[in-house]
Amino acid sequence: MELYEVEKVYKRKQSHRDKNFRPRSVLVKKNTTHRKGAGKIIYPSYMLSKEWLERRRAYCKKYGGGCAICGTLKKTEMHHMSYLHLGNERDNELVVLCHRHHTNYHRLNGVQGNMIKKTHAYIQAEKEKLTRKTAEEEAMGTLQANNP
Repeated sequence: MELYEVEKVYKRKQSHRDKNFRPRSVLVKKNTTHRKGAGKIIYPSYMLSKEWLERRRAYCKKYGGGCAICGTLKKTEMHHMSYLHLGNERDNELVVLCHRHHTNYHRLNGVQGNMIKKTHAYIQAEKEKLTRKTAEEEAMGTLQANNP
């Protein structure tokens, strides 16, 4: 299997927030689109392409467009758990996350060619945090209601 480097360019806003920001590259299979030169895939142009927008719409129609962690429909982004099939992504390589969770994931884990296991572990851990927080808030509300 031949692999090529993908230029991963982040939004200017994100780079200014994080002083340790370093653009990274990841490796992907050769059979992808939006190449430049010797097989180099231009990630930003692919993310703005008609093909990607159609792929994103199809995924959201099939699985819903809410964040996999908190369920919000506001400011959602598609997270690539793997770049192996960039341009021909499989459903199990994608997941919808809100901007907050997507940014937090990459701050903790960076960018790698295959992030499937790390992404599933992150989603599970964040869901558990939300469940605990909700239970604590309900318990506090019960205590306050019983002790006016």
